[in-house]
Amino acid sequence: MQYWIIQTLNSLALGGLLFLLAAGFSLIFGLMRIANLTHGSLYMLGAYVGVTILKFVPNLWLAALIGGAVIAIFGGLIERFILRALAGNALGQVLVTLGISFIVADFCLIVWGGDPIPVQTPLALQQPLRVGGVAFPTYRLVVLAIAVVTAVALYLLMERTRIGAMIRAGVDDGRHPGVEALHCGLLPWRRARGSGRHHRRTDHVGLSRARCRHASARAHRRDAGRGRQSPRRLRRQLSHRRDLHLRHGAASRSGLRDPVPADDRRHRVPAARALRAPDRMKWARWVLLAVALAAFPWIAGEYYINLTSQIFIAATFAASLNLLVGYGGLPSLGHASWLGLAAYLSAWMSLKLGLGHALTAPAALLGTTLVACAFGWISLRATGLGFLMITLALSQVLWGTAYRWVSVTDGDNGLRGLTRPAPFGISLDGATSFYYFALAVTVVAITLMAMFVASPFGAALRGTRDQPRRMSALGHDVWTVRWITFVYSAFWGAVSGLLFVYYNKYIHPASLSITSSAEALLGVIAGGSGTLAGPIVGAAIIMLLKNYVSAYIERWNMLMGFVFVLIVIFMPEGVVPGVRRLYLRLRKWRTG
Repeated sequence: MQYWIIQTLNSLALGGLLFLLAAGFSLIFGLMRIANLTHGSLYMLGAYVGVTILKFVPNLWLAALIGGAVIAIFGGLIERFILRALAGNALGQVLVTLGISFIVADFCLIVWGGDPIPVQTPLALQQPLRVGGVAFPTYRLVVLAIAVVTAVALYLLMERTRIGAMIRAGVDDGRHPGVEALHCGLLPWRRARGSGRHHRRTDHVGLSRARCRHASARAHRRDAGRGRQSPRRLRRQLSHRRDLHLRHGAASRSGLRDPVPADDRRHRVPAARALRAPDRMKWARWVLLAVALAAFPWIAGEYYINLTSQIFIAATFAASLNLLVGYGGLPSLGHASWLGLAAYLSAWMSLKLGLGHALTAPAALLGTTLVACAFGWISLRATGLGFLMITLALSQVLWGTAYRWVSVTDGDNGLRGLTRPAPFGISLDGATSFYYFALAVTVVAITLMAMFVASPFGAALRGTRDQPRRMSALGHDVWTVRWITFVYSAFWGAVSGLLFVYYNKYIHPASLSITSSAEALLGVIAGGSGTLAGPIVGAAIIMLLKNYVSAYIERWNMLMGFVFVLIVIFMPEGVVPGVRRLYLRLRKWRTG
C-alpha cells in the first residue's frame, strides 16, 4: 500500500510540474496560434538562469521569480522581433522556433556544461511530511500545491474576468474586436502603432476606397459573424486579382467597336510565330545536371560519394513528407515512422527468417503501407496542430515498441549484421555502385511524385489545402483525397527507409524518433514547401550541416539553428522560392 501511495504522490507532483509547463504553451497557441516549439528550451534556460541567480540571491523563491522575469523578457523579444513578422506563416513559425531551440540548447551546453548541477532544497522544506503513514518530501507537495493554485487562478482568469472573455473570443476568432482591445490594453506599443495607422494609409496594392468598401460589404454579408475586415487585410486578399496575364507579343487594342465572332472560321489568322518559345536553356540545365550527377563518382573521393548517397536518401524522405506538408497542408512530426518501420521489417525478415532481399523489400513496403492506412484513418480525424500531435503520438508508439520489444528489435542495440542487395547480379557493397543505385531510386521517386502532384488528383489535393470547404461543396471527398496522399507519402517514406537500411547495414530505434521527423520537416520548410526542388535543397542543407560541418564545428546544432532563423527572416517562403524571387527581381532590374 505504501508503494502505491508514494507512486501516486510522485505522479501528481510531476504532473503538476508538467501542467505549469503546458499551461504556458496552451495560452500561446490558444490566443496567438503559434506552435511554439521552443517552449521546452525556454523552460530549460529558465532553470539554468535561476540556478545562476541563486548563487547571488540566497533565496530559492526570489531566484525563481527573477529567472522567470528574465525568460519572460527574452520570450517577449522573440515575439516582438521574429514571430510577429511571421504572422500567418505557420510553417515559418515552426522552423524559427525549432531553430531557436537548437541555439538555446547549445548555448546552455557552452555556458553551464552538460553535467548535472545540484540545487539544495530550502531549509523550511527539507523535513518530510507523513501522508497516509508514508514520509514524503515536503518540496514536492509544495510544487503540487503551486500547480493547483495556478490552475484555479487560470480558471478564474479565463472564466470570470473580462480579459479571459477576450482571450476566449480570440481563440474562436482571431479578428474579434476584443482581441485588438486586449492587445492595446496589455501592449501599449501596439496601441501607439494602431493610433497612427489610420492617419497614414499606404495603399501598396492601389485599390480604390470604393472597391475596398464594396469588398468589405460583400465579405460582411457573406459571414456577418466575422465583423468588419481591416482595409489592409482586404488589400492583401484582393491583390492577386490585379495581375494581368498577357501572351507574348503585342497586346490587343482596346475599344474594339465590332467584336469578331469567336466561332467564325473566316476571320481566323494564323500566328506569325509560336506563342510560347521553346525553353532550350531549361533542357540544357537538366542535361548538365544529369551529366554532373553521373560523372560525380569519377571525380570525387569515397567520403563525398557516401555523403551524396545520404543526401539522396534524405531527399527522397523529405520529398515524400512534402506531399503532406507542402501540397496537402498537413504538417506531420511522425513521418519517421515509415522510414524506421520499413527498415525494421526488412532487417527482421532478413535476419530472423533468412529471406532474401527480393522478398523482404516488397513485404516491408506492403506492411508499412498497410500500417499507414490505419494511421491515416486515425490521424486525419484532425487537421493542423491536432494532426501534427496525433502523428507525433503514433510515431512515439512505434518508437517505444522498437525500444521495449527486445526479443524482436534487440532494443537499444538495434539490428546489425545486415547486407545490401545485388539487383541483376550487381553488388552494391561499393560506394560507387550504391551511389548509382540510390540516384536511380531517387530520380524515379521524385519523377513519380512530380507526376502525382501535376495530375488532376494533385490539383484536387492543392484545392483541399487552400479551400477545403469549397472543394467539399464541389463534390470532392476531402478526407479521401488527404488519406490517399497520406498513404502515398508513407509509401515513398518506406522506400527511403529501405535505402537507409541498405546504406547503413544497421537499424536503431533512433530512426523512429521525433528527431528524425523534425529533421525532415525542417528540410521541407527550409528548402521551400510546395515545390519539387525545395525538399531536395533542404535535405542537402541538413545533411551537410550534420555530416560535414559537424566535423569542423563542435556546436553545429547552434549553427543549424542560426541558419534556419536567417532563412525564415530573409526567405520566409524557403530557399528555392526565395532564390527564384531574387533572381526574377535582379533580371527585372537589369532589363528595366
